[in-house]
Amino acid sequence: MNVEGLLEQGHAAFARGDEPLALDCFSRILEADPRHLNALHNRGVLLGRANRIEEALQCFAEILALDPGNVSALVNSGIGLAHLGCNTAALERFTTATVTDPGHMEAWMHRGQILARLRRPAEAAECYASVLRLDPRHIGAQLDLAQVLQVLGRPVEALMCFGDALNNLHRFPQALECYDRLQAERPRDPFVLVGRAAALAGLDRLDDALECLRQALRIHPDLPIAINNRSFIHLAQGRLPEGFRGQEVRWKLPPYKDRRLNTPAPPWLGGEPLSGRTILLHHEQGMGDTLQFVRYAPLLAQRGAKVVLRAPAALIELLRTVEGVAEVVGDDAPLPAHDVHCPIMSLPMAFGTTLQTIPAGTPYLHADPARVRLWSERLGAASRLRVGLVWAGHRVAPINYSRDIPLTALRPLLALNAEFVSLQKDVAPEDAAELSSLPVARLGESVADFADTAALIANMDLVIAAETSTVHLAGALGKPVWVMNCYAPCWRWLRGRTDSPWYPTARLFKQTSFDDWASVVDQVRSALSELLDGAASDHASPSPRAASRSTMAA
Repeated sequence: MNVEGLLEQGHAAFARGDEPLALDCFSRILEADPRHLNALHNRGVLLGRANRIEEALQCFAEILALDPGNVSALVNSGIGLAHLGCNTAALERFTTATVTDPGHMEAWMHRGQILARLRRPAEAAECYASVLRLDPRHIGAQLDLAQVLQVLGRPVEALMCFGDALNNLHRFPQALECYDRLQAERPRDPFVLVGRAAALAGLDRLDDALECLRQALRIHPDLPIAINNRSFIHLAQGRLPEGFRGQEVRWKLPPYKDRRLNTPAPPWLGGEPLSGRTILLHHEQGMGDTLQFVRYAPLLAQRGAKVVLRAPAALIELLRTVEGVAEVVGDDAPLPAHDVHCPIMSLPMAFGTTLQTIPAGTPYLHADPARVRLWSERLGAASRLRVGLVWAGHRVAPINYSRDIPLTALRPLLALNAEFVSLQKDVAPEDAAELSSLPVARLGESVADFADTAALIANMDLVIAAETSTVHLAGALGKPVWVMNCYAPCWRWLRGRTDSPWYPTARLFKQTSFDDWASVVDQVRSALSELLDGAASDHASPSPRAASRSTMAA
């Protein structure tokens, strides 16, 4: 096998956890080309994971001999040296890495941890602060900073860091206790009030959270994080115009302030005529956000605009099915010609959207018929109601802490007489063994992009999912979708509702107490049992799937 073939095989083996095969592939590449940087890096990482530290360090040393500024090699060699107890040498590597790339969070974290180990807490605190400037929600940096602040005799600041970390871990009851203690120490600190509001919102005490934010804004009227968090509460309460206007402050906050589109064209935020002009709509946040708000593209076309979308590669084929969209380009491609631009998340504000004026017509996305047929052939004939499942999204902290559902919690649901299909694109290693013991067909891992997922969903009678991009895709396709929500759901699902004004085919199920997924699964199991009973009594229809669809539409 040639070098490129071995490289591909090695990466694939590494990705699926077959580390011995991956190590063999990269070692064979280096026999042919000892200066192959990719193979050296991966071999070093694998040797480190196998606790063969000296051999791993040799790989990274060879990389640095060829490329002295290679930050990954600097960081990995620092990790290896620290593992061997060579703390001073490790610190030198991490320091060089942070000087070479001041935006490398891992280098700053390791540098801080080595400094703390060397009993240099003030310098360690500066490193953790650098991490938090890059990512204010970095939980590890918050916890480590809290520890060194305690050592430095700054207990109130340490408690603040600890409270922020608890919020980001979605441990809201404990976070609220921290902020209550902090408020007694610092009653007029707006950041304490903002943190306390976040804990209250996580416990679904929205009115109390809103009052905290009002107090913070009386002290600091222009505090962006307070305005931003207040906007989420307004949205959750159904006050959409106020909420979407408040969201525009995101451009003053990380990470969004570094994501502004680099274009000389002016933004379009509503009001100005668009006839004969090209508007560029650009993805800026999650995949689900783009799937939800691309519904506004046809309205722009109706105003006479040529609509061009810029989005991640995985969305391109699917977004081409939106009515009125003239062109879709990748977000790594050169900017297409345009007269004005609008971030997709700003569209509801630009249209002055209220609960009554949400453009809720579905489907506005469409599955490719050829792909639908291919998935139909792979699935085979259905003899029972076919249910697509998603229990977790992309593993991005802190969102996944409250959103994702333990796979084991779904066992009562899977005991029902339905055909269950996993739509899960990425299955976590801890879920793989559990999934193999469950009556669930694993197909989601085979999808190529969102157009593929759409075609697979088209073959389902019902989708049951945690609050992920799959929910938005199913809703945009007009497919019946049941959403399993945490105790304090995302703003878009509002409060006190079992339906959604954004997706007419959606049905909402919410935890009845904090962090209680059993209550959600019990609700969904009862609803699905009723649906199956209804489908069974409707067997006069020519096929079970047709019967199930008529039951759900009734």
